[in-house]
Order: sequence, then structure tokens, then C-alpha cells
Amino acid sequence: MRWLVYGEGALSGLIAAKLQQQHQHVMVATRSGTPPQAFILNQESTIELDAFDPAQAPDVVIAALKAYDIEAWLEQVQEHSWYRHIPLILSYNGMLVAEESVLPANSFHWVTTQGAFRHGAQLNHAGQGESWLGAQQRDRACPAEMLATLNRSLPPFEWLPNIQLKRWQKLAINCLINPLTVLYNCNNGELLNHPIAEPQQQLANEFVALAKQLGMQWSAAELVADAQRVIQATANNRSSMLSDIIRHRRTEIDYLNGFVVQQCEQLGLSAPTHRWLWEHVKAVENRPQLSSSIKSTTSRPNPDRAE
Repeated sequence: MRWLVYGEGALSGLIAAKLQQQHQHVMVATRSGTPPQAFILNQESTIELDAFDPAQAPDVVIAALKAYDIEAWLEQVQEHSWYRHIPLILSYNGMLVAEESVLPANSFHWVTTQGAFRHGAQLNHAGQGESWLGAQQRDRACPAEMLATLNRSLPPFEWLPNIQLKRWQKLAINCLINPLTVLYNCNNGELLNHPIAEPQQQLANEFVALAKQLGMQWSAAELVADAQRVIQATANNRSSMLSDIIRHRRTEIDYLNGFVVQQCEQLGLSAPTHRWLWEHVKAVENRPQLSSSIKSTTSRPNPDRAE
């Protein structure tokens, strides 16, 4: 199969490298349009990937991007003849408003807990996780060859007929962890040294109320327990949101806690804890003098997990 990978982050590099190691033809499209740079995977293998050649139509496209880049990316790739005819696998944190009208019918969602980080020409697969794949439209069948290849390349990959439930669960976990790591300027595990029990419970309660209105049943206590398990399992990791703050980049808070607030407002619900953290992260994000005071606490890069 011929794969086209968009995105220059650690997750894009990881899946591209793993596919190539399974003797797949992998092309990479960079933001600048320049050929992708070679990198060393896990301090062992040098990975050299082909640049995207528009004359070679891909069989599958993978786009591991920031949520705020998705709509612009979709507009960009609409010019290609394959745009509506091959699987478009999307991976991003959070939710877009009105996804059913924004995303094309051939969209698939990739939810993962795989951990990876880049440091110069080095890319490390920092922690073995899991992946789930499902279609944006529930009546769309699982492409068997595509799933089997992904499962060989970066196992395990599980097909979920209703991927939206997994996405909402991940949304909840991200909302209960990521903004708190910015609030306390710490890696995931260090959150346990801070008073997070009350805000996490409030975040979970507000999330469960929203989910109920949308026809989904969640337990606030289970969501808090899930978040605690993720914190412990990724104790040495830095959240992607804190990494963005440190690197003076835009965060995905608008698509996490901000999304929850917006959805609650549309349904006449209140989400004061989500709003408080949304506003706090936006304040840090928009004030360079604050974000510049946040420094890494270790001498080596910390893996950015999906959570």
C-alpha cells in the first residue's frame, strides 16, 4: 500500500517510520513543502522517508495534526482527486464543533496512547500504548488490509464501530489532566503532589452532565479514576499542552475544556471549572512573559503522550 503522512510531529514520524519498517511505501508531506528530514528512531535506525509526489496517488492518508489545523488542512487537500475516495485517518486532541459537517464521509479517527518525542534528529518511541480506529460515519466498514497493516506496524490497533465513545472518553481524560499540568507547571506524575482531587471531581461532574444531555452515560467517579490511572502510568511524561506552553506554541485548550464549555452553553448547562481552566491556560498562552518563565525540569526531553 502507498501511505501519505501529513504532520511533522513525533506521532507522525513514529507511524511513518513503523509503516516503512513493514516495507510499506510511505510519503511525507511537510508544512513547508520541503523534503522530510531523515531522523534516527530509538537511537538505532536511520529513517529516510520519501517526499510527497502528487503524481503518485496514495491509498491511505494519515494526518496527525493539531486540532486547530484540521479545517485548513482539509481545504488544502481538497484539490487532490483522491480526497473523497480513500481513507483519511485523522489524529488530533479534542473535538471540533460540528464535526459531522466539517469532516468528509471518508474520515477515520485514530485515538492512541502511544508516547513519542523528538529531539533534533532523534525520535524516540517513549512508551508502548494502544490505538483505536473507527469511522466518522458509523455505517462505514472497516478497511481490513489497512487495519491489518497498522496493527503490524504499531500494535495494537483495534477497530471500534463507535469510535466517538472512545474519543469522548479521551476528551474527558485530557480535560482532567492537561490544563492542570499547566496550572501547576509540572509533569503528569507531579500532579499527585498538588490539590487536584476537588477540581478533577468538579470537571468530571460537569463533563458527565454534558454527556448525559448528548445521550452518553459516564460515571464521574470512573472518569476521575481513569485520570488517576493515566497520571500514574505516564508519571514521567509531560502533557502536550504543557509542552506547547514551554515552546511558545498555541495549545489545544479551545478544543478540550473550551469545547466542553461551548457545548454546555448551547444546552443551557454550566461548566465553571472547565471555563476557569480554559481561561487560565489562554491567559498563560497569550502572555509571553508568563510562558517564558516555565522551564523544563529535566535535562532531556520528556515524552509527549496522547493524554
